Amino acid sequence: MSLVPPPASGRIFVASRRVRLGDVALDGRMRLDAVARFLQDTGNEDTEDAGLGDGGGWLARRMTFEVTRWPVRGDELTLATWCGGLGARWAERRTRATVATPDGPVVAVDASALWIHVDVATGRPAPRPDWFDGLYAEAAAGRTVSTKLVLPGPDAAGAPISTRPWPLRSTDFDVFGHVNNAIAWAAIEDEVARHGDPARVGAADVEYRGAIEPGDEVEVVSTLGGGGEPRIWLTAGGNVRLAAALRWA
Repeated sequence: MSLVPPPASGRIFVASRRVRLGDVALDGRMRLDAVARFLQDTGNEDTEDAGLGDGGGWLARRMTFEVTRWPVRGDELTLATWCGGLGARWAERRTRATVATPDGPVVAVDASALWIHVDVATGRPAPRPDWFDGLYAEAAAGRTVSTKLVLPGPDAAGAPISTRPWPLRSTDFDVFGHVNNAIAWAAIEDEVARHGDPARVGAADVEYRGAIEPGDEVEVVSTLGGGGEPRIWLTAGGNVRLAAALRWA
């Protein structure tokens, strides 16, 4: 997904959050799962600010982010979020996190996430809510986005593969009954650490291909692609539920 710049007009919601002890790794760098949680929480705060509660049912389909400067413990982040594009039953949320420095704000993380609107009762994709376009469409400026998935599976890796179990905990599941997308990033963080220093990550593309549910026996599958960069999959029952491609800075 391309990371479109902030819109010339339309809704941009801004929130502030401090990076705290529970958000960082041993070296004080903000972990990947904490970044994903900050992005997710900012989106929720956006809809709450608009008087829409949690905004209904939305499931993550894809996420892309680029890191310019890793946030560290104590950083005060300003997160600006807006709609980057629309589809029939989905929308793209763009988020830019800047960090305050003595020389002024610096862009730390740029992210784009594609969310599919679902009927909460059935879990099936549903048309966007009636209120959505009136609130967000102007910022999208007519840009359309696709739900197409492009990352290859482990069978196409063409390189030695590592496989290990990823035990699930009751705390991994959200109100939708599946592993929250931010929790999935904890598995990615852990696997990247096995291949090198997560602080070297400069960008990542993640595709959510299916829900991980209670009782699933999950495995983390990984390999090193071109340039020795990690390719990671979460599988259950032999089926890929998440695919991730990371690029070193």
